[in-house]
Amino acid sequence: MTLTNLNANNLTGQFPLSLTNLLKLYTLRISSNYFTGRIPEFGNWKQLNRLEMEASGFSGPIPPSISTLANLTELSITDLNGENSSDFPDLSKMTNLSTLTMRSCNLRGNIPQYILNLRGDLSFNKLEGPFPNFQKSPLRYIYLTSNLLSGPIPAWMINFGDARNIDISYNNFSEISEPSSCQDHFNHFQSTSGHENSSTLSKCLAPCSKDYYSLHINCGGNETTIGGIKYEGDGEFVGPANLLLNSANTWGFSNTGHFRNSEQEVPEYIVNNVSELRMNNSELYTTARISPLSLTYFARCLRNGNYTVKLHFAEIVFRNDRSYESFGRRVFDVYVQGKRELSDFNIKEEAKGVDKEFIKVINAVVVSHNTLEIRLQWTGKGTRNVPKPGIYGSLISAISIESGK
Repeated sequence: MTLTNLNANNLTGQFPLSLTNLLKLYTLRISSNYFTGRIPEFGNWKQLNRLEMEASGFSGPIPPSISTLANLTELSITDLNGENSSDFPDLSKMTNLSTLTMRSCNLRGNIPQYILNLRGDLSFNKLEGPFPNFQKSPLRYIYLTSNLLSGPIPAWMINFGDARNIDISYNNFSEISEPSSCQDHFNHFQSTSGHENSSTLSKCLAPCSKDYYSLHINCGGNETTIGGIKYEGDGEFVGPANLLLNSANTWGFSNTGHFRNSEQEVPEYIVNNVSELRMNNSELYTTARISPLSLTYFARCLRNGNYTVKLHFAEIVFRNDRSYESFGRRVFDVYVQGKRELSDFNIKEEAKGVDKEFIKVINAVVVSHNTLEIRLQWTGKGTRNVPKPGIYGSLISAISIESGK
């Protein structure tokens, strides 16, 4: 039995072909590296039980030989480079598979019925058609955000209640089938066709009563006033598939994903500073909201026009000393109005240390449908278990939106 764990290194170049000859390879984990070229063929790894290739640097598509890995119990491939799309791979022989993650793999076509017993993350693909009936499935998580799924939203999804965490945000389901109420474990934010050119966002959000010209949020923290400007509090608990709206109906956020291997049975998706902060306006940085996959803040009811957006960041979890905690790396992307403004963003590097603020200023952001969206997306890079599980992913401390008038 051979166990190979090379996660979160700086490995580059072609994948060593000698590893494909390890006939007794049982576990292979090579996530968050910088390999080049295509995913290696899987033909010799007949005994492989766990395969993890998240953001390893490979280009797609996934080779057909993956279907020969009949002994897999966990399969995770994400964030493939290139534009080559492929049909959903044949996984029907993997009868012991319990966890499946194929995120950002350029998968197209329909979702096969046989994966209904798997904990699944199939986000950020091009999967289309109606969704198969998973009503009798025992799985706890289904993440399908940002695909091309269409047809009516299945009634069994809506009626699952607290038994499942289902995220279908950013899809093309029919608008008439969308539920009119927001649910804690069922995220249908922008899940229907035509959402790109609408201010509706979701049928469960109340209509706006008037236009606003600014918004300030203390992400993960309490309401505070800085320089005469009130930053609204944002300390609500969220779960793996949540759409939350503030009491005034002016802003909210959509959260997708759960922290794998977390020590917390019920993670709060909020972190607090672990040492004294000495920067100006430290009240904005003592807390932050984090997300293991996708987090979208949306400002509603804004008057159309140009805005200046300031995104406040500070790394308040990882350290910069000689301890084990200093090995933590947080890497994610940031989009504003659908445009990627920060790619492979590392707060610690940009701020030149921990417990230091970095403010990204974006001018002339156009609001044309009374809404402004800020999306943070973890793309599988960086560390996941340092200094402990459950603190990786994107992180944001505060948001400021001001009209240019």
